[in-house]
Amino acid sequence: PEDNPIMTPAKLDALKMQYPEGSYLYRRYILGERCIAEGLVYPKVDKSYFREFDTKDVDIRYCAIDFGTEHATCMLFGGMFKGNRFDWRIAAEYYDEKSDKTTSDYYEYFLDVCARLNVDPTKIYIAIDPAAKVLRLEFIKHGLRPVKAKNDVLPGIDFTRNIIYRGILSFHKTAVHLLKEFGTYAWDPKASERGEDKVVKIGDDCVDALRYFAYTHIKPLIGTLIQ
Repeated sequence: PEDNPIMTPAKLDALKMQYPEGSYLYRRYILGERCIAEGLVYPKVDKSYFREFDTKDVDIRYCAIDFGTEHATCMLFGGMFKGNRFDWRIAAEYYDEKSDKTTSDYYEYFLDVCARLNVDPTKIYIAIDPAAKVLRLEFIKHGLRPVKAKNDVLPGIDFTRNIIYRGILSFHKTAVHLLKEFGTYAWDPKASERGEDKVVKIGDDCVDALRYFAYTHIKPLIGTLIQ
């Protein structure tokens, strides 16, 4: 809150950028109100954050994967735009909602997207859902070096929201499944009534992959520079 003596103007401005005015997080952490999480997790994100740009201008070195055996699988590919570390772009998405593929199939789909983007798959830093050991082992078998994605849900959401709202992270207009999930990804009202901050675990495959991308790949490079 603004009356907290340890909050400098710079820290307060940073918090205000992180939590959009009017959201429950702004009301809780900036205004000090007792309130619950409700509504969409990313309420400001709409089609304006998805636009046309030449993917050749993106240094596509990063991929994040949310893997599903009973739900959809999503892969997001991206990197810095024209070498600017404060301009990150998601250049492409792969999405399969059927969940009837093998890990070998998904490795091949990963290669297909890399070929379409004209990038060397061996030079991609890959973050995979930490629960998806079987997929990580498949990628390792083929000589790649995937890592477990950082899966701190609430801090990951806060960081992802922060860089989106600041204009640091945006998306190619072809990432249609990600756009769709932004419009439905919401806080769990029942958990909120218990005083807990949890999201509804339905239709969250792309936004989970995005959180992995932001918190695993982007935060280590710029996180200390945007506090």
